[in-house]
Amino acid sequence: AFFALSCAEPLFPAMYKLRSRVFSVSLLLSSNSVAQGYSLGGSLPHRFSRGVALRGGASPRAAAAGAQEAATAVPLTSASLAASDAAASDWTGDMMVVPVWEAKEGESIALGAEAAALDAALSGAVADLIADSEFKGKAGSSAVVSLPRGGNVRKVAVVGMGLSTDFKISGARKFGATLATLATEQKPKQAAALLPTGPALAADTQQAAFEAAMLGLSPDTRYKSDADSDENKPPPLQALALLGADAGALARARSFSAGVLLTRGLVASPANYATPTSLAACAKEIADRFEGMTLTVLERAECEARGMGAYLGVSQGAVEPPKFIHLCLSAPGGGKPAKKIAYVGKGLTFDSGGYNIKAGAGSMIEKMKFDMGGAGAVLGAARTLAEVRPAGV
Repeated sequence: AFFALSCAEPLFPAMYKLRSRVFSVSLLLSSNSVAQGYSLGGSLPHRFSRGVALRGGASPRAAAAGAQEAATAVPLTSASLAASDAAASDWTGDMMVVPVWEAKEGESIALGAEAAALDAALSGAVADLIADSEFKGKAGSSAVVSLPRGGNVRKVAVVGMGLSTDFKISGARKFGATLATLATEQKPKQAAALLPTGPALAADTQQAAFEAAMLGLSPDTRYKSDADSDENKPPPLQALALLGADAGALARARSFSAGVLLTRGLVASPANYATPTSLAACAKEIADRFEGMTLTVLERAECEARGMGAYLGVSQGAVEPPKFIHLCLSAPGGGKPAKKIAYVGKGLTFDSGGYNIKAGAGSMIEKMKFDMGGAGAVLGAARTLAEVRPAGV
């Protein structure tokens, strides 16, 4: 079960009984009143009362003329990332990326078999690039050279992987992020990348690298006034061939990246977009898209009937109605689960008016749209789990 508690300060609503089978996602979403006024005038009553005097101005959605858009996911890159068994020496395109391990003290960088065959096909261009740039293979470092016209490849790049003995998942993510950076800076339309060998990357490590590459290729330009400028628009990459990649790891990376981008999109949306209603609509899209996922949304009256006073008190001064969102992921075939797992995330959308009592350095009042980050993370996790369907879930 995933719970996202939308209560400011330590007030806990009367939880409505779960009917989940395996995974349950519940997001208690509430528009924030300026409400933390209860810290000035005493505690809110546990039971909901319409007599509680909390003030809240019109939400930004109501104030912004014609603002009807809802919070959405950051779009996943349109570039095609695909596993390929092609030999690097036979590949044709704009840029080939060659990963190399950092050499130990007193040793030289050694190319793997595929990289050496590519180097021979390119008349030593890879080895020359390493030598001419004095490339050391430090993790995340890179060097690029343009090749003469008429060859199979227009540019070749080397990417440092660091010492193989120190390599961890974080190094794989750095490799993927560097791939995305090269695609952005060098602007190839067709690119390919060898995967490291000696040692080769395990499937989970490959997945981490591919996730970092996809996320790096998926900038958030939804609210940019100049989204089409060179600085903001996505790279022109159309296809990235991952030579020797594990296809299953790539598929999982795509699902995980989509979940991360959903969370990023919700958290980065201002409060006139990321309302409880729009987040409930996001949950509905997940439930409609993936088999086995069901959705229940408790409205204000239903929450009031269950005595969820603390939860409702937080949103009483806001224009937007609260939404208690509960997603359930059922076991395949309707089987009885061995256990149930719950995820909980807070979902304050902070669309309040009134006085700012969080003044002063470090208050981060301008960043309070992040206050629904827990709910955003839960929705992203729900989307990924529903698509990946790990064994036994």
